[in-house]
Amino acid sequence: MTGPWVAPELLAALPAPWRLADPVARVVDLLKEATPRLQWSLTIITIPTILDLGGPEEKGYFDRLANDPGLHEKTRAEAESVSSFIDRAHEPL
Repeated sequence: MTGPWVAPELLAALPAPWRLADPVARVVDLLKEATPRLQWSLTIITIPTILDLGGPEEKGYFDRLANDPGLHEKTRAEAESVSSFIDRAHEPL
């Protein structure tokens, strides 16, 4: 699925592996791969973006980030916040 933010000419210019796979899923995978290596000030952008694009199915990823002692405390806190948000969103009213 592509959104209106993906110009068809840009999508056509991507290498074959990108065109064959779901471009949104590929972006999520790239963000997940990059996030642990980024400065914390960027992870407060990438973590919510992963949630927005990947959905609550990414909760396990956020839990792993939250529990990774090698990450900056603010990165872990952001991941914990997003994980808790997912938990609260699925609680019965």
